[in-house]
Formats: sequence, C-alpha cells, structure tokens
Amino acid sequence: MQTIEQHLLTKLIEECSEIQKRACKALCYGIDDRDPTRLVGHVQTERERLFDEINDLVGVVEMLCERGVFPAELDRAKVEAKKQKVLHFMKYARDRGELELEAPLFAS
Repeated sequence: MQTIEQHLLTKLIEECSEIQKRACKALCYGIDDRDPTRLVGHVQTERERLFDEINDLVGVVEMLCERGVFPAELDRAKVEAKKQKVLHFMKYARDRGELELEAPLFAS
C-alpha cells in the first residue's frame, strides 16, 4: 500500500510521461495540429493538449509542496540559472548549424 506522498510521486511520473507524449506528437505533426480522428466538437490543438498536461503537472507539484515534500516556492535563482544554461546551449547548437532560429534570440 502506498503513502500519499508515494501516490503523488507516481502521479508526477505519469504527468511527465503525458507531457513527453504530447511534445512528441507536436514535433511529429505540428504544434497546431488537430487529431483528424476526432471530428466531433472542439478538437484541441497539440499546443492546447500539451499545455493542459503542463497544468496537470503543476497541480501535482503544488500538491507535493502542500504536503511538504518540496519547498513551498520555486527557487527563482535556480530557474533563471536553468534558463541561462538552455540559452547557452541553444547558442552552441546555432553556432554548429544545428538550430535554426525563427527570430533573433541572442545578442551576438
């Protein structure tokens, strides 16, 4: 039998997996693609479905925070450091000819 924390960690894994699936579909078919097999009512785009999964993940993370498993707030310094690291490696990929930018992202 699982504890509440274990159950929430399982949900965290599940939500991450669902985000992976939606991101893969967005890459395969386009972020604004709509599932052609779903023709009834409003059919969400991959962008909408992916963001719904991100919201689900945030919900589970908040529940883990509320239980004291994680700190109550994000560490903004770590978040900003991660953004800078991603930008650094995007520049590296661009410089190697592996990343095409739709709009200027870096000051060269």
